[in-house]
Amino acid sequence: MSPHIRQVIRMALLNMRIEEIEHAYYAAVGSLTNQKITESEKIRGILKLGPEEPLPEPEADDEGGFIDEIYELAAERIERANNSIPFVRKAFVIGLFHLWERHCNSAMKRNRYIHDDVMVWMEANGRRLKAETLLHLELACHCAKHGPGNSCKKLWKLRPDLFNRVNNEGQASESTLVISNETFDEFLKAVSTSRRG
Repeated sequence: MSPHIRQVIRMALLNMRIEEIEHAYYAAVGSLTNQKITESEKIRGILKLGPEEPLPEPEADDEGGFIDEIYELAAERIERANNSIPFVRKAFVIGLFHLWERHCNSAMKRNRYIHDDVMVWMEANGRRLKAETLLHLELACHCAKHGPGNSCKKLWKLRPDLFNRVNNEGQASESTLVISNETFDEFLKAVSTSRRG
């Protein structure tokens, strides 16, 4: 098989996997984001209410009543879902970078990903790159995986907007790293537009 055909197949497989990651990411984040709607539907089901019927007010005079208990359970589930979203986003950043890393290492026949070497190799092979964003993706992956350290510090210097209430590199850590849908989309585009143009 010619090197060109191998390269085309490798890129097609990468693009298919990127689409799978994108679909899984939005399914996971979407289900957690929509937990409030899901809980509302569950309450309606328990109380045998139709979609247009208003939900009853919490039982103000009957502390710990049936309605209060249902609402408390729903609130706990909603809070748990909201607290899970940052972890899910970071997990997908890790997965996305490792997909990209494996793709590059396989194409270059290497065991170790070195950002600058990959950028030089990709340009020499006619690829359009968003080198800076790919570096941010790599650092975000390592920050999310390993916590405080060099990757978090380097990422904070380059992208302080990705950290919540962090004023210096020493405070940058996995727990203060914030991945939004917009950031994830930015990372997806950097990986998926790294194709022959």
